[in-house]
Amino acid sequence: NNIVEKLDLKSMTEEELLKISQNYYLGEDFEMIIEIYSMDKLKNNAVALNNIGYMYANGIYYKQNLEMAKFYYDKSIELGNDKALTNELAMCFNNKLKDIPDVLMKCFEKKNLTAGKFIYSRFEDADLNDENACIDALANLAFLWQAEVEAGEIQNELPYTVDNSFYEWVNEGYKNLSKLVSLGFVDGYYYKPRIDREILEKYH
Repeated sequence: NNIVEKLDLKSMTEEELLKISQNYYLGEDFEMIIEIYSMDKLKNNAVALNNIGYMYANGIYYKQNLEMAKFYYDKSIELGNDKALTNELAMCFNNKLKDIPDVLMKCFEKKNLTAGKFIYSRFEDADLNDENACIDALANLAFLWQAEVEAGEIQNELPYTVDNSFYEWVNEGYKNLSKLVSLGFVDGYYYKPRIDREILEKYH
């Protein structure tokens, strides 16, 4: 039966293979999923690469391996899959990774609205219909992380664990963020935006 099944799989299109892999996923037949995703037709398929990344990220079939998850997510992103970018951001948040600012900026550059709404929805009085505000929130939050602060660098460090305290930080911080961004570019620019500790304390 396996031989017949493999012959049938070889005759299928990419779209058909992806559909049947969804059925195997629901049936938790992960060995068949990996066999399908390993076929030549899907080796460079953005959806398959994203799904393998998701499996690595969440310890499904594979042992959890965030580096491998990032590898597959990035390959999928290179092929234009925005969902992989959103999944990578979620992985960074869920595992408190230091890559969050870089992935936020990547989401901003690619104008990933799903990621923008995820971040912006945490702000008070956020209008999720304002797509520009959702996208800008990604860059602003990344800037806040990446800002170099005199007397105590915070670059690429997670300010809070990703729980309610983090979202409280996001909401409170966004109220002062526009001012900090302006000061960083206007008064503190030296190769890249900078803000000093005194200004940060004033608008914290």
